[in-house]
Amino acid sequence: MIRRSRNDSLFGRVTSVTSDSLILAAYGRRTALAKRDIDHVDISKGHKSYIQTGALVGLTAGAMGGGIAGAVNHSNCDSNCFTSAAGDILTGALIVGVAGAVVGGAIGALLAHEGWQRAAL
Repeated sequence: MIRRSRNDSLFGRVTSVTSDSLILAAYGRRTALAKRDIDHVDISKGHKSYIQTGALVGLTAGAMGGGIAGAVNHSNCDSNCFTSAAGDILTGALIVGVAGAVVGGAIGALLAHEGWQRAAL
């Protein structure tokens, strides 16, 4: 991204630099820009996604919440329950944990952004 002193931005690939100008290629065209008109140049560092972080947070929160729900559910059982306390806790943690990972990953994907680094002219 090139920010010009006119306070507008241009996006493209810098193909060459001379002592007084910079050539920018964008949309099949090459444009020469005078260095004196350029405020600064930023280079893209690529897109960063938070899918893995979101999925991990969702998995952790979901597993904890599901485990607690399983424990509460089992505490309401009488002597005729067919499952153990550990089974109810693990089942709740697994089901809600997986759902939390899916939701967290989706939210993480929505929070993606592009990183920029200032470059010297």
